[in-house]
Amino acid sequence: MFSNFCNLPIFLAAQAQANLGVAAKPAVIDSTSSHSYAQLLLDSYAVESEIIQHITSPGNNVALLIPNSYLYVISTLGIWLSGSAVVPLSLMHVKSELGYFLSDSDCKAVLSTNEHLELLTTVCNEFDLSVKIILVDTIPLYLVPPSDIPSHNIDINSNALVVYTSGTTGKPKGVVSSHINVNAQLTSLRTAWEINENDRLLHVLPLHHTHTLINKLMSFLFCLFCKNKKALLLKKFESYSESELEASKVFKKWEQLTTQVMVERYGMSEIGMALSNSGTDKSQRFPGHVGTPLPNVSVRLVNEAGVDVTNDPNLSGEVQIKGDTVFKRFKTGDVGNCNSDGVFKLLGRNSTDIIKSGGYKLSSIELEQHILECELVREISVVAIPDEILEFVPGAAVVFKKQDQENSDDSKEMIDQLRKWCLKEMSQYKVPRFFVVVDELPVNLMRKVDKKKVLALFK
Repeated sequence: MFSNFCNLPIFLAAQAQANLGVAAKPAVIDSTSSHSYAQLLLDSYAVESEIIQHITSPGNNVALLIPNSYLYVISTLGIWLSGSAVVPLSLMHVKSELGYFLSDSDCKAVLSTNEHLELLTTVCNEFDLSVKIILVDTIPLYLVPPSDIPSHNIDINSNALVVYTSGTTGKPKGVVSSHINVNAQLTSLRTAWEINENDRLLHVLPLHHTHTLINKLMSFLFCLFCKNKKALLLKKFESYSESELEASKVFKKWEQLTTQVMVERYGMSEIGMALSNSGTDKSQRFPGHVGTPLPNVSVRLVNEAGVDVTNDPNLSGEVQIKGDTVFKRFKTGDVGNCNSDGVFKLLGRNSTDIIKSGGYKLSSIELEQHILECELVREISVVAIPDEILEFVPGAAVVFKKQDQENSDDSKEMIDQLRKWCLKEMSQYKVPRFFVVVDELPVNLMRKVDKKKVLALFK
C-alpha cells in the first residue's frame, strides 16, 4: 500500500504497520474519533499537499496553533513531510507573544483551525507579518489512497523543530533541533524507559514545548508504531506523570495517593531529555535527584576553573551535555553534583539559583525544598538579594497556608515563626535574611516561577 513513503524513522515505522495488514487498526484516538495507521499517513500527506501549494521550497519554518488533537499530530507530520520545521505555539500565548514568535522565527505559514482564524489575522495585521494562515480543519482528507503518492526523502540534518524557551532569564529564544536530534531523543527514551504497548500516560500539558511534543507524544507514537499493539490516546492516558525537581514531601504525598513513585528527570528545550531516574525500577528513583545519563548522552560537571569534577561527590560544577540529542556539546548554565553511584543532583541555574554569599555558594532550590518542609509554608521562592558586605544574601517570597495579608501583624507573626523554624533546622548562613509575604508567586506562561519578578518584590 505504501512504498518508500518517507525516509524519516517515525514514518518508516508507521509505514511498516500500515503494510502489515493492520492498516485499519487504530493508531491515534482523540476526543473526536479513532484514526488508523493508514489514515494517519494519508492525512499527513494531505496536510503536506496543502502546505506546498503555498510554500514551494523546503527548509522553512511553519508554526502550529492547534488544540491537543489528531489534527495536531497530522499537522506536525505534514510539516515534516514538506521539508519544513515545526514551530509549536501555545493557545495560551497572547497577541504580543504570538507576534514575537512568528516574526522571530520568520515563519512562512501557520497551521491552525477556524476557531483561531480571527486571532491570527489580527496578529498578522498588527505586526505586519506576511504569514500564510492554513486552516487544517478545512483541508480535504483522503478517503482512499491516491495512486501517485511520491516518495519523500528528507535530509536528516535539516531542521525539524524550533521550540521557544520559557524566557526565565530573558526574552524567549528559539531552539533549533534537527531530525537527527529528534530521532535520537525518540530512541533514547524508548530504550531508557522501556516504553511498550501496555503503557499509558497522563498527558496534562500543552504540546508547544519539547517535553510534551517529543518526549511524550512523539516518543509514545513512535514506540506504538514499532510495537503495533495499542493506540495512542490524546488526553486519555491513565497512569502517572514524571516530574523534575519535586520537593520531597510532594514526592512522598504522590506515592501515598497513587502508589506510584515519581520519575524525576532533567531536560530542556536545547537538549531534549538528558538525565532520568529509572523508568522501570522504583527502587532506583531517588527524591531530589534527576538520575543518570540516558542512552547515548554524556554528562559531565565542570567547575569555574574548567576542571572536570564529575567523579568527586563533594564538589559541584556546571552541567555540560554531549550527544546526538543536542549540538556538539552544550553548556547548560545549570549547576549540579554527582554522587558516588553516578546519580546527578541539580542545585539550580548558575545565573538565578546559585547565591554567592560570604564565600558560600547556596542553592536556592535546596533552600526552597528545605523550607517547604515547614508546615506553615505552601509555596516559596528564594532569590539573591544584593548585600554590601556578603555580595548577596538569600531572600524568600512566601505563600503561607493560612495567612491574612491585609493584617500586617498576622504576616509579621507568621514570618517570625518561619524564621525561628529556619534557625532551628538550617545553618544560620542559609537562613533567608529577608522575607516577603505574597498571595501567590509570580509565574511565566509555562507556570514556572519568574524569579526576576520575585526579586522585584524586595525593591
